[in-house]
Amino acid sequence: MFSITEHVDEGAVVLVVHGSLDLANAPALLARGRRVLANSGRLTLDLADVDVLDAIGIGVLLGLRRAAVNSDGELGLVASSAAVDASLTSHGVAHLLTI
Repeated sequence: MFSITEHVDEGAVVLVVHGSLDLANAPALLARGRRVLANSGRLTLDLADVDVLDAIGIGVLLGLRRAAVNSDGELGLVASSAAVDASLTSHGVAHLLTI
């Protein structure tokens, strides 16, 4: 089951993503992440409980990275799962979204 929980840690909003970050669920993370960046400028993602990361999900992560850079904000990853690591590596974008 997909869900996003939120808390604040050291001034950054942390979004903890649970479940599959795919075509069906990625737009929810994109909208929420953009809203956080617009309001606070600091977004941290915890992807430790993500069991599927498809190309759409990767696109969302890269879109949030771009939104952070364009707004002089910050995007960080504090944890990822084996599925996230494997997907980022196989798509050749792991260096763009490092922990």
